[in-house]
Amino acid sequence: MIDKLAWAYALNSNSATVFVRHLLTAVFPLEILLVSNLRGTKRSGGDTRLPLDKNKLDAIYSATLERFPGTPLSMEPRSMPRLPSSDLKVKPPHLTVKLLPLEPI
Repeated sequence: MIDKLAWAYALNSNSATVFVRHLLTAVFPLEILLVSNLRGTKRSGGDTRLPLDKNKLDAIYSATLERFPGTPLSMEPRSMPRLPSSDLKVKPPHLTVKLLPLEPI
């Protein structure tokens, strides 16, 4: 589960990609996003990254399909959009993300 404000912020998204980006930054701490990728694979010419929690990713995927039923298969967890570095570095000062235990959506 995520903070109500973060959820409302995500619901304001006008595309599945933006919705997923908002949920990723609400569900995963910045420290985790900076050292992880979707499946924990090695980056070209770089170190192996840690995988993101599969249960949390599945919850994000399910929420995305519920909010955007026409989401193409290319949006499956295998190919979730990469977060631009600007999404990771800048957070509005008025938005506080509080992680709560995940509950079924």
